[in-house]
Amino acid sequence: MQRRRGDGINQRAVAAFMAAELSDRTGVEYDPVQLKNRIARALKGDVFTDETAGLFSFAFDFSYKDSQELRRAIATSYLNQRTHKELRSAAPIVAHEKDHISLATTFVSYIDDDGFLTRFEVTQTIQIDVDETQYISPLFEGADLESITVLFGGELVDLADSDEETFNEYNRVWKLKIKLPRVFTKGEIHQFKYRCDLNEGVDDLIPLPVAEGEKQKYIDQVTFGPFGAPYYNLTMILRCDKTPQNMTLNVWTSPDNRETLISEPVEENSKIFTASYPVLYKTSFGYAWEVSP
Repeated sequence: MQRRRGDGINQRAVAAFMAAELSDRTGVEYDPVQLKNRIARALKGDVFTDETAGLFSFAFDFSYKDSQELRRAIATSYLNQRTHKELRSAAPIVAHEKDHISLATTFVSYIDDDGFLTRFEVTQTIQIDVDETQYISPLFEGADLESITVLFGGELVDLADSDEETFNEYNRVWKLKIKLPRVFTKGEIHQFKYRCDLNEGVDDLIPLPVAEGEKQKYIDQVTFGPFGAPYYNLTMILRCDKTPQNMTLNVWTSPDNRETLISEPVEENSKIFTASYPVLYKTSFGYAWEVSP
């Protein structure tokens, strides 16, 4: 295709070539005019979607390795230049020491007949945020642990106390060191899952004020956040052996002022409770319920 001005890549030529290749390979007629704007945005690096990456890979017959590298570069660019920039421009954040970015987290807690939290399981999809590593160090806050097991996606090599401040004064912050199946480079995506069995007792609960002579009651809770960097696609699930007493869904609107609590009663007579957030940043949410041991 003759280039009439400029010395950049001829977008019309690319569109004509891709339309011809895609039409031949798929049996569906592609119009270069319909592809031209998409190609122009991609070549400038303005908007390069997963669908566009697929079209380029298919039309130019990329190898599997090259296709994966293209998608990795797109994901890294999107997170670093767009999502993080938008969120971080609102307020300064603590420089995080993590070696990964959390893309999706599912947190499932199990509550026994007496209302005690017996264990929880975390499934996390992450993107590596350092040049290369075979180790990641996720943090979580909790009471005393009985055991911890990495169920898939890596091998637990160390468990230690962290000096991070706890959101709940009755808890500690634990730092896991997980060895990944291989060396991962920046931008690669990986999923892992671990399980924590807890030895929760009355001393780990929050006592409620009661009148003299009444049986002592307590509050137990599970909480997500706060985070020093954005976490995306968070889901919390509670699985209870029986319906808990006086269940509430709570949101702390500020990690610096823990009195700023929004609490909503959960009316469902259920044994399963679910809450989801697309992004969480410097905010906490969770469930709390009454325990009468």
